[in-house]
Amino acid sequence: MDKQLDFRVQRTYKSLTDSLFELLKQKNFDDIKVGELCEKAMIRRATFYKHFGSKYELFTFIIRNKQTEFEESYVPENENVSPGSFYINTFDKTLAFFEDNVEVLKAVFKSSSCDVLLQMLSDEIQNGILRHLRQDEKNGISFPCDCELLCVMITGAFIYTVKWWVLSENPMPRQQLLDIFVSAAINF
Repeated sequence: MDKQLDFRVQRTYKSLTDSLFELLKQKNFDDIKVGELCEKAMIRRATFYKHFGSKYELFTFIIRNKQTEFEESYVPENENVSPGSFYINTFDKTLAFFEDNVEVLKAVFKSSSCDVLLQMLSDEIQNGILRHLRQDEKNGISFPCDCELLCVMITGAFIYTVKWWVLSENPMPRQQLLDIFVSAAINF
């Protein structure tokens, strides 16, 4: 969360995020009502609507927040880190987050709003990846195709792999999935 936000606003955002995650452990995204979310977060509906137009906007806010946390937490050991290392690290951290929140993700993936929510997630991930790819290009790294196309390919593969992994009845261990990702990336 933005460190410059008022502490009350930060507390509201944290409470809403935690409450949404708790509710998603109990029911699908579609079944969660804003009033119920506000009650669990102990905030007024007017406060919710002061910050978010809908639960979808809250979902987008949470995605952006998590993405910012991931980006800020990754500090390369040296400035000449390869793009591949960056994306492998990002994929691993994202898998760890998803593994820790598997029940929440199942509720999202099983909802009738899944396509909308996946598109929102995909858009945010694409924006983050595209920023990095463009920065890599400025640093003299060339790619086999246009950055936007590469970004769409990476994001699509990532999103649907994670969906498969989360919904799998017998999911493989995270490290095994990461190893397959690394192997595929190296051999691609």
